[in-house]
Amino acid sequence: MKNNGISKYKYKDNVYYCKEFINSYYSSTLKYRASDLLSLGLNPNDLDIALNKALTACKTAGRPIRKHFLPIYTSSGDQLIRDCKLSKMAYALVLLNAKVNNASVAAFQVKIIADYLNE
Repeated sequence: MKNNGISKYKYKDNVYYCKEFINSYYSSTLKYRASDLLSLGLNPNDLDIALNKALTACKTAGRPIRKHFLPIYTSSGDQLIRDCKLSKMAYALVLLNAKVNNASVAAFQVKIIADYLNE
């Protein structure tokens, strides 16, 4: 619809474009990937479990999921794999929910508690 040369959009269209803009902004701020944690020795199954726990913790705490987690696909060789872009907080939540028999995970968890307790 046009009125005197000015385009008019329906409210529904504006809401859609605003949501898309916000999603694009959040996506640009997510600097980590869940698959990055594979280089620390986590296996894909344990990573998936830790990621789901981190998502649950974020949601339960009332944090906006889309601000911290964005499902994506990445390529590894000739395979397309499911991945997730993460905020710094989400990255830390995944590490806090990963199996502690991994030395990198255990060191991270102990450092977080030591920093919290000022030790």
